[in-house]
Amino acid sequence: MTYKGEFYSGKYIRYYDDGTLSNVKEKGSYLNGDMDDSWESYYINGQLSSKGSYLNGEKNGFWESYYNNGQLYSKGSYLNGEKNGFWESYYNNGQTQSKYSYINGKPVDGIYTDYHGNGQLSSKGSYLNGEMNGVWEEYHENGQLKEKGSYLNGERDGVWESYHENGQLYSKGSYLNGEENGVWEYYNEDGSL
Repeated sequence: MTYKGEFYSGKYIRYYDDGTLSNVKEKGSYLNGDMDDSWESYYINGQLSSKGSYLNGEKNGFWESYYNNGQLYSKGSYLNGEKNGFWESYYNNGQTQSKYSYINGKPVDGIYTDYHGNGQLSSKGSYLNGEMNGVWEEYHENGQLKEKGSYLNGERDGVWESYHENGQLYSKGSYLNGEENGVWEYYNEDGSL
């Protein structure tokens, strides 16, 4: 954005194109042509969509995002445009979806869990050097195991099994470097091939 041949600096407000100037879409400020300081964006219904800060055009500091019903969607911090520190996300019913810690946009080494909107565990596994590594398990909303297997440097590797919602085995086979490898078996909900 330029202003009289210079990079624009100052307050900025953008409106929804509905013929009025009453529905703010976003507001913030620029410094030397870059987004800077506090910014807020809004849904067309006027509900806050997100708020946080920029520094030199990059997200920096604490940010929050919301659903259009006002319920918190996520919160956490950025450093130089990358997620940094502890982040939480939620479903629009307020139920926790995930809790992760980041350094430079990648998950910190350790065990992580995600949840379904009904509070049931959705997945769990570990990260190493910012990549999925080791055993991971995913679950159906009813709590039954959906699939399990291992990752190596972010790619599926080794034997993987998946299950029907009733707990019966659905498929079994192996991966090598993220690609299906060898023979795979598939089963019906009653356990038959």
